Amino acid sequence: MKKRLFVLVLTLFVGIFLVACDEKKPPVVEDPELTQFHIFFNDNVTIDFGSEFNVLSGVTAVGNDYKEYTDKVTYTSTATISATHMLDTTVSGTIKITYRVAVGTVVGTKERTITVRDEAYVEPEPEWKGYGLTVENGENNVTITYENTPEQWWNNNAQLEIKDFDGTKNSIKFTFTGVATQTYLFKIEGGGVNKETPIIADGTLQTITLDLTLMTEAQRDGLNLIVVFVQTVGASGTVVVNDWTYGDTLVVEEPEWTGYNFTVVQNETQATFTYPATPTNWWENNAQLPIIGFDGTKNSVKFTFTGVATHEYLFKIEGGGVNKEQAIVADGTEQTITLDLSLMTEAQRNGLNLIILFVKTKDAAGSVVVKTWEYGPFIQPTEPQWQTAGAVTVAKEGTTVTITYTNTPTEWWNNHAKLQVVDFDQTKTKILFTFTGVSGQEYKFKVEGPGVAKEEAVTATGESQVFTFDISTLSEAQRDAINLLVVFNTVVGASGTIVITNIQFAN
Repeated sequence: MKKRLFVLVLTLFVGIFLVACDEKKPPVVEDPELTQFHIFFNDNVTIDFGSEFNVLSGVTAVGNDYKEYTDKVTYTSTATISATHMLDTTVSGTIKITYRVAVGTVVGTKERTITVRDEAYVEPEPEWKGYGLTVENGENNVTITYENTPEQWWNNNAQLEIKDFDGTKNSIKFTFTGVATQTYLFKIEGGGVNKETPIIADGTLQTITLDLTLMTEAQRDGLNLIVVFVQTVGASGTVVVNDWTYGDTLVVEEPEWTGYNFTVVQNETQATFTYPATPTNWWENNAQLPIIGFDGTKNSVKFTFTGVATHEYLFKIEGGGVNKEQAIVADGTEQTITLDLSLMTEAQRNGLNLIILFVKTKDAAGSVVVKTWEYGPFIQPTEPQWQTAGAVTVAKEGTTVTITYTNTPTEWWNNHAKLQVVDFDQTKTKILFTFTGVSGQEYKFKVEGPGVAKEEAVTATGESQVFTFDISTLSEAQRDAINLLVVFNTVVGASGTIVITNIQFAN
């Protein structure tokens, strides 16, 4: 309100000044008149017999004046709906609900279709699906046929959805018969974590077990997809995979550092890493340490190390689709570095499962000693700040964010602005962006997080507009995982600004 008052006073002042100079008075920009409503909801919904369903949950109304009118929504239906808006789902069949919004003489309506399943309905078991290869689902197995496996072998695979994986189990077992000498890769994933193991077939029935001990029980609970690949380029043939089973309970061993172009010597209190001349692609040389059961209530992690003076080291922690990294230049003495994890949620920190050490200084060779990591002091979280990539800058004043971009490249996704989201409310099903962009240019809004990503495009009108980003198709668990908002301009060669004045999470 203060901002609008300031603009009005400034406009009047400028107008008086121009009239005094015998010049034209500039037009006053006013909010558009309310003439229509847009009602949003997830349509053609199918729900289980006897389940709970609130007919107002996820329903949003927005006027063409950019204001929200959700509290004005009413509805009518021939179905039985309680005073608390709960649908009677003990009657199966298809029902219609008409939603209505009225303000003065302006009225908007929209019809919704909901289907209640029969009481005897049984959810069918998931089946294998093939991508770039064919699958034939059997009663207790799947036959996967493939031809001339490409160099990008990962694009050809067979996938099976998993329901209700038991996180108390820490291994999964497959029996299969493949073509002798050909390599197959078995993978399980979900919730931002995964485990994969290759095996060379010998032409007979074989067994492969994936070790899930380095995942937490909560992470294993989130596993929801099995994927099988053929890694042998140019290979053709058939592999028969029997139904998967849980494997034997594996004993959890204390993790150890593994070097990739590093030599590692470790004991109970520290590890010594010897590295050859660091290449231009320095990230290809590193040492990694798995983490078991990271305590998400801790929001920092501390490393004590002694490196070669002037050599730059990068410490990184990751897992569950999030990461934090920080570089430090060694001075030749014992130093400490603390990674601030305060902008992650407790659930995200619970998912951290890997520490990585890099040497960034090109052509550097030497040794660095790193002591056993420990939790650092509690860090008071600060408000997340917009970050940019490519030829993009961000200026923020109050709640208004101005994103300036220059000469959008062909690979437009490399130019963007992003904002970390802390504790996204999974009950919200829409994000309303109020913005002004360059007329005719397309912008893309994206949300992402561990195991989830969704993006939608909108063309700017050159004036202030409200873009409703519908995320109702994501499950509550997926919305709970959202931790990043990203904004792109997709018009190659374009330059300009997009001004975002409000971001609102709504139902």
